[in-house]
Parts: sequence; C-alpha cells; structure tokens
Amino acid sequence: MNFKKYYNACQYLESLGKLDSPLEYLRDRKIKDLKKYLFRMQDLLDRMGNPERDMKYIHITGTAGKGTIVSLLHNIFSEAGYMVGSTSSPAITSTIERIKVGQYYIDPIIFAEIVESLKPVITDMYLQGVYGKPSYFDCMLAIALVYFKQQKCDVVILEVGMGGRYDATNIIPDPLATVITNIDYDHTHLLGNELEAIAHEKAGIIKNGSLFFTNEQKLEITTIFKKICNQVGAKYVPIISKDNSNDELATIIAGRFDIGPEEIKKGIENTKLPCRFEIMQNNPTIILDGAHSVSKVIFSLKKLETIEYKNLHVIFGCGHTKDGLGMIDEIIKYSTSITLVPVINSIGKSFSLKKMQQHINENYPGISIDISFESKQALQNIQTKINDNDAVLIIGSLYITGDLRKQWYKEQFILEKRRSF
Repeated sequence: MNFKKYYNACQYLESLGKLDSPLEYLRDRKIKDLKKYLFRMQDLLDRMGNPERDMKYIHITGTAGKGTIVSLLHNIFSEAGYMVGSTSSPAITSTIERIKVGQYYIDPIIFAEIVESLKPVITDMYLQGVYGKPSYFDCMLAIALVYFKQQKCDVVILEVGMGGRYDATNIIPDPLATVITNIDYDHTHLLGNELEAIAHEKAGIIKNGSLFFTNEQKLEITTIFKKICNQVGAKYVPIISKDNSNDELATIIAGRFDIGPEEIKKGIENTKLPCRFEIMQNNPTIILDGAHSVSKVIFSLKKLETIEYKNLHVIFGCGHTKDGLGMIDEIIKYSTSITLVPVINSIGKSFSLKKMQQHINENYPGISIDISFESKQALQNIQTKINDNDAVLIIGSLYITGDLRKQWYKEQFILEKRRSF
C-alpha cells in the first residue's frame, strides 16, 4: 500500500515548526500571551467552518494517567454502542495514532486530504493572521475535529495536550464532563513549581453545567477543585476510592452516563496501550514504558513485582525539562545496570547525559553504567550481554520507546491495520 500522500502531509505539518511565529506555546510562553493561544485556535477553527460545534465532549487532563483514562472511556463508550472519537498525544509510532474513531485510527488517506484542505488556511494565517501560524498541535486538533464531524461521532473523548486553561483543546463548547486524573510536578517550566498553581492551570477546563471527576486525593488540591466547580457551575462528583485506580475512575464516569456494568467490564478488558509497561517479548523480557515523571516512573516500577526476572537492565533517557535525576533515583533501586540515551525529537532538547552520569557515579558507585547515543544500539548491546531470565526496561520517554517499538510493530503495519496491535 502506498502512503506517499500521508508521509508528505506529515512532513508538511512538521515543517511548520521551522517557521517563525509570535506565539510559541512550548518554547517561549509568556503570561501576557496566554489567552492569544486560544484566540489563535479559535481563528483556525472559524476558518475551517467550526467543526468543534454540535459535538458532545468529555475533556480530560491531569499529570499522569490521562491517556489511559481516554482509552478506557473510548472503549467503554464504544462497547455501549456510541460512535466515539478520541485524541491522544504524543503519537507512539505513527501520527495517525493521535486520532481514533471506533476501533481504528484515522485513515492515512483521509488524514492527507484534510491536511490539503488546511494548507491555504495555514498560509493565510501565517501571512496575515493576527496571531500567526497555528502550531503543530493546533493543526492536529483541527484535523481531529474535522474527522470526528465527518464520522458523525456521538461523543468525543478529548485529551489536553498540556495544562488545561490555555491548552488549544479548551476552545470546545461546554463539555458533558471534565476529568482531572491527578496533580503532580510535570512541565513545571511552563505550569509552575507549586502544586496549587498546577492545579489552577489544569482546572481551567472545568465548565458550566459539566460533571467533574478526579482521582486526586490531596485535600489542598481537591479544595481548589470544589471551589472552582462552585464558581463556574459544575457538579463535583465525589469519589470514595477503594484503590484510586484508572479503572475505577473510568467505571464511575461511565456509570454516570448510564452505561451498564457489562459494557464497562468489556471496555476495560479491551483496553491496551502501546508503551505503557508493554511487554514486547520474553526470554529475555523486554518492556517498553513511556513514563516520564517521577510519579509515573514509581507507578511503573511497582509493576515489576508482577513479573519474574533475575537482573534488571534499564535504558533511560528523558527531555531536558523533566526531573531526570529524580527518576534515576527511583530506577536505581531496581537496576543491575543502566544505559543512558538521548531523547531525539523536534520539540526540545535531551536531558544532559553527562549530568546523569555524574549523578550516578557520585551517588550510586556500585551500579554498572553505560552511555549510547542511539537507543537501538543500546538495546542491541544489552541483548548480547544478558541472560534469558533477565529483563530489560526501556523508560523515561515515549519518543524513545515509540522508536524502539518499531522493531516489533513496523509503521507500515500500523498504517495498514490502523491499530497498534
């Protein structure tokens, strides 16, 4: 199957990052400009005929678990007979993974067609628009909304890109429900260094008339959420948690929409996410996990207790804005060896390998440490040294794990099947 038009469309969207723009959400976000990001997204959608209108939304943000909740709710609502659309980011292996309707990602050919329709709009915004060209994320959201409208989706499960209040997704009409999975430290260079500040930023998605759900248990944070719900006219749905799991949160949300226990059970059972503690092979065991914050890494490491292995060899890398040293402090507790690799992407820089190496040498002199500039080579090197009863955990970035996943699932497979498995 020929996907040339699709690849050309992806290349075009990625090239937009090379153009100058007065508003750079991830690179140079200024307080005085924050509302302009929403104005720019609305300008784009206005020019596209407002595909965001007349659809029903469940809007989801949080520090950890939002991608899982999106997938769980997508599958539960699908089991209940709804035509469901959802977004997630970043893509793991192929761009189409960001947009899904029913059980399939967006058709690569339709993706390319929508991009073609966007091109004159993007050009006009770049040359004459008040807020400059739309960002890559803006364009992906517009593509998704156009596709959801074409597919006549009954409900859209929309994942926030980052934060909430000024995220491009926050231009949608008042949603049926808003969800904040939890609050922890992540993207602190943009969202702030205090949990309360992060909570206020994410709570910006709470809207009038919507139901509000959260897994968050910290009293100082839930107090903020309750106050904002009262201010905007949203209904705070109390959750008496047994295990504070994503499954439980999704079950409670679905129950409020009169979805039965059988559909909920099947939806949860059918939920499987790539690069979320994904075991790719056994003998030796190789695990891909895109956890990229301390809290996410701790959650993933606990899952190691469910598998048997003799020695654990870790491949680790993260972006420069992440708490790389904090994640290493947790990983070292489980590891026999660690190989440090850079994160390669078009958005930001990699965390310093030298700084991580120095931290390990000074604080954990007994651990075996290696550095590789290529994650594929790092994995190959480890595989030549370990035994069949050992395990390899690749963790710290979805960019690293997504790239390595191609060794088991080629992009051609995903484009043809429009599924990850």
